[in-house]
Amino acid sequence: MTARASGTAARTALRIVAHLVAEVPLIVVAALQISKGWLPTSDDAVIAWRTWSVFSGPLPLTGQYSQITAAGGHTAFDLGPLQYFLLAIPDRIDPVHGILWGSALLAAVLAGLSIEAMWSACGPVGATFTSLALALTVATLFQATVNLAWNPSIGVYAMFATMAASIAVGCDRTRWLPVAVGSGSLAAQCHTSFAVPVVAAIAIGIGMGVARSRSGWLWPVAAAAITGAACWIAPLVQEITGHPGNWSVVLSSVGRHGRTVGFSLGLRGIAAATRVLPSWWFRLPALNTVARSTPFEKIPYDGSTIWGAVALAICALVAVAAALMRRPRLAAIAAIGAGTGLAAAWTLGSVPLAQAPYLVYYLYFVLWPVGMAITAGLVGAIGASVIEAWRVLARRRGARHRSTEAKLPGAVACGALALALAAAGAGLLEVDLPLASSPLFLLGWQPVDQTRTAIALALPLLREHEAAGHRRPFDVRASPDFIVFRSAVADAVAYLLVVKDYPARVSGNADGPLGAAYRASAHAPGLFINLGPHGKVEVTWQDGTGTTG
Repeated sequence: MTARASGTAARTALRIVAHLVAEVPLIVVAALQISKGWLPTSDDAVIAWRTWSVFSGPLPLTGQYSQITAAGGHTAFDLGPLQYFLLAIPDRIDPVHGILWGSALLAAVLAGLSIEAMWSACGPVGATFTSLALALTVATLFQATVNLAWNPSIGVYAMFATMAASIAVGCDRTRWLPVAVGSGSLAAQCHTSFAVPVVAAIAIGIGMGVARSRSGWLWPVAAAAITGAACWIAPLVQEITGHPGNWSVVLSSVGRHGRTVGFSLGLRGIAAATRVLPSWWFRLPALNTVARSTPFEKIPYDGSTIWGAVALAICALVAVAAALMRRPRLAAIAAIGAGTGLAAAWTLGSVPLAQAPYLVYYLYFVLWPVGMAITAGLVGAIGASVIEAWRVLARRRGARHRSTEAKLPGAVACGALALALAAAGAGLLEVDLPLASSPLFLLGWQPVDQTRTAIALALPLLREHEAAGHRRPFDVRASPDFIVFRSAVADAVAYLLVVKDYPARVSGNADGPLGAAYRASAHAPGLFINLGPHGKVEVTWQDGTGTTG
C-alpha cells in the first residue's frame, strides 16, 4: 500500500470512528430506555400527541408550551412546530416509542452534520474535536441525555449543528448555509433560549464568508431561503391567522415578568463553561438530588463575572487577529464562539427572577455548545501559536525535522479521538440506568408505571361504555397529591388512548401545555384516575353528571 493510500485509509477510518463515537451512544441510551418499558409521559406525552396530530389534526402551528405564559393573559408557545413535523413519521410507525427513537435518530443526524461541517471547514482535527465535544455532551449533560425526546434536548444538538455549519460558511464553504438555516430553525423552534444564539451564529458565519468569499453564493442563498421558508411557513400562518398570533404573544410578554436575574449571571455561566475545568467537563447532579435551598447560581453559574467578560473579549480579539493573519478557520471558530457566547449571556441574564428555577432545570443547556466553542477559540489560539513556533524551529533546524512537523496535527487528532472514545464509554457508564430509562428524570419510573397500570384498567371500562354507544369525546382527569404527576399521567393516558382511536381529551392542568384544541367540553364524560400512595392506581368512569361507574 502506498503512503498516499495509507493516509487516505487512515483519514477514512478516523472519520468513521468520529461519527460512531458521537452518534452510537445516543442510540444506545434510547434502546436502553425502550427495553425497560419507556412510555411518553408529561412533556414527552405532549410532544407525542402534538406530533401525532400532524397527520390527524389539529395540525400544530406552534411549538411547546412556554413558561413565558405567566406574564400575560394568553397562552404562549415556543416559536414553531418543526420538531413535531420531523418526528411525525417515526410517531406513526411506532406511536408508543416513535418519538424516542425518532429523536435519537434526529440527534444523531444533527451530530453527524456537525462532524461533517467541521471536517469540511477544519479537516480531521476539527471533526475529531467536534466528536469529542458531542461525546462529552452525552456524558455530562445528564438532563438532556436521559430524555432525548424533550424539546430542549433536541435543541442542543441542533445548536451544535448550526454553529458547526456556520463555522463552515465562515470558512467559505457556502454549501453549508442551508444546513445552518435548517438546523438553526429547528433549535430556535425547539426552545426560545436558543433563538438569539443561533441567529448570532448564522449572521457571523455569513458575514465572515462574504468577507473572504471566493465562490458563488447564488445557489447556497437560494437553497437557504427555500429551507428557511419551509421551516417557518407553519408558524407564520399561525401568526397571520391567529387571534392573537403566537409570536405576538411571545414578544408582548418579554419584559413583563418584572426584574430579571441580570446580565452578570449570564457572564457567570459563560465563565463556568470556559474556565480550566469547565462545567461541561463534569456531569451535573440530577435535579432531584439538589437541595431546594441551593441557590440556582451555584449549579452551572458559579464562574467569575470578570472572567466571563474577559473570555468573551479575548475570544473576539482572537477572531480579529486570526482574520488579519489569514487564519480563517480559527477566525470563524473564535468569532462564532464570542458572538454566540454574548447572545447566550444576554438570553440567560434576561430570565425573570420569578422564573429563576428554570435556569437550573434546562436553560443552561445552551452553555454546552457555546462554552465549547469559546474554549475551542481560546485553545486554538494557543495551539496556533505553538504550531507557528514549531515551524520556525523546524525551519532553523533543517528539512530533516519537517516530517515531525507534518505529523503534529495527526497526533493531535489521534489523541483527541482517544479522549472522545473514553468520554463516550464513560458517558454510557455515568448515565444512571434507572433514571436513563425514565422519560421524566425528575420523577423517575413512577409516572411510567402508573400510566401503564391506568391504561390496563381504563381499556375494559372504555370498551364497556363504547358498547353502550358512548363515542363522543371524553375527558381524562387525574387526582394525585403531587400536581406534576397529574399532568404527567393524564397527558400520557389520554395520548395512548387517542392512538388506539379513542376520542380522549384533557382538561385542567394539562390543558395549557396542549392548547385549547385538546380540551374536553365542560360536561363531557370521562375517565377519572386516582393516583394513591405507594403507586396505587384506581380508574373510574364518570358519565358527565357526576355518576361514577
